Amino acid sequence: MSWIDANQIPAGDRMAPIAARINADYAELCRLLVEADRAQEWLADGSPNVGQWLSARFGFDERLGRRLNRLANRLEDLPELTKRFASGELSLDAVDMLAEVATPETESDVIEQARGRDLHDIGRLASRAKPPTKEESARDRASHWFSTQWDLYHRRMRLAGEMTGVEAQVVEDRLVEGAKAIPKNLETGQYDNWDKRMADSLFEVCGTQGGVLAPIPTTVLHADFDAITDPDGPSVSEIEGGPVISNHVARALACDSAIEMAIESNGKPIGIGRKSRKIPGWLRRQVTHRDHHCQAPGCGRTVFLQIHHIDHWADLGETEYESLIVLCWWHHLFIHENGWHITREPAGRFVFRKPDWTPYPPRPT
Repeated sequence: MSWIDANQIPAGDRMAPIAARINADYAELCRLLVEADRAQEWLADGSPNVGQWLSARFGFDERLGRRLNRLANRLEDLPELTKRFASGELSLDAVDMLAEVATPETESDVIEQARGRDLHDIGRLASRAKPPTKEESARDRASHWFSTQWDLYHRRMRLAGEMTGVEAQVVEDRLVEGAKAIPKNLETGQYDNWDKRMADSLFEVCGTQGGVLAPIPTTVLHADFDAITDPDGPSVSEIEGGPVISNHVARALACDSAIEMAIESNGKPIGIGRKSRKIPGWLRRQVTHRDHHCQAPGCGRTVFLQIHHIDHWADLGETEYESLIVLCWWHHLFIHENGWHITREPAGRFVFRKPDWTPYPPRPT
């Protein structure tokens, strides 16, 4: 019998049991924290509160200490959530979010809704389950602030502020819209980094009349039909007046893009691809509202989003609600280029699978 060198096991697989133990240890820490709080051990040690006691005695960040104390008190009335936490199944962050909205009567339903979802989706579930009240919204609006500070030579200004609620979303949406429309830097031939483009967008909003931006020239992609149906084959795809591109990139563009695609066979056009797979605006809005952000595990991006056909239209996949998923551009291209798969479970959840069809992230055993 041969032994497998532990170093041959992927690091992520070796980290999995460690992460589960950390979750379970956090759960035990919360249980003991309730016991210590009731005995007022923190007061006997000369600390004014539990957060400072945890900082002084164990070197915890005081904010983490206060957070653990609040969570420990909430978990007293949530035995099922505590059990999942103690088993290592749920992380500290996931339990913290779920404990905010769960009650003894609803915790089973809350846990079931969160099953199989990543942290971004759990956060959204928690937010939707506990929307702000009228009074909370009013307090949020009252807490808005914004300040400017010039440097000594009055050459540069630092901006700082905080905004909540719908106003913050409106501001971000407008700045993101402007940043995405900013063209490449003429000197470098490349796009400036995103933070600079957001700053340029802010200046545009404040320093112009808000005129409509000039339309972006139409880009046409010519692709052999075989390049779309068999991206690993010999057929090619080419940007009109530009370079030849990977067929996998072409297939991703054919899935959802503003780029006009001419499908050809033996050098003759046989149709415009976008007419056979274009996603109507109403359907795009429905899918985006359902998914909210890129659905790739661990990705919470809400910009540069595209709609991906689970079954590509070139493979007779249909452009319908149940067959579409929101991905950011990076993950959309990654899926196409690396041969990953996405399936949909009967309950409606998406499952990402590696080229060998094993689910990712690995499901708990």
